[in-house]
Amino acid sequence: MSERPFTPLRLLPHPSSPALGISSLEVGLRRDGGQLRMHWSLKADMQRLLLPAPGPARQADRLWEHSCFELFAAELPAYREFNVSPDGAWAVYDFRDYRQAADTAVPVPDPGPVVTQDYRPLHWQLDVSLALAALPARTRRIGLSAVLESIDGERAYWALAHPGPEPDFHAAAAFVVDWPA
Repeated sequence: MSERPFTPLRLLPHPSSPALGISSLEVGLRRDGGQLRMHWSLKADMQRLLLPAPGPARQADRLWEHSCFELFAAELPAYREFNVSPDGAWAVYDFRDYRQAADTAVPVPDPGPVVTQDYRPLHWQLDVSLALAALPARTRRIGLSAVLESIDGERAYWALAHPGPEPDFHAAAAFVVDWPA
């Protein structure tokens, strides 16, 4: 049986973001059995970007302070945020409303996201596999975003949509992909 192809979605830089030598960032989504598969494809001058080398899968906080790839799964007003780093670190956060942390602890996906990368001088790919059961049961909208850090410490903010004058991946208007239950 052949795999269904990824349908690529093009992310856009926030207007205030530095270029950092990035020419495009796309992500493809697909359901594959009980998994959500994400295929991130970055075309850039890779020598200008700080993307950590692969490492062991582990939970970590504050991944958005460096290069990080994000999925927001919303059953508005509530939503769940998944962060993954190219080095295998990941985090999950629940919100009951816009930037309001949920009162209950986030169930840790088992297993956590599986992250692999393929690094080339002008094209880099990140594949993430996440158990569909880790998404909120009534997910209706998806948002996808990325923070890309340069070797000089500058950050560029990319997303499917930028609804405001400042980068804000948590804004409901940034969750633009319809997700059937």
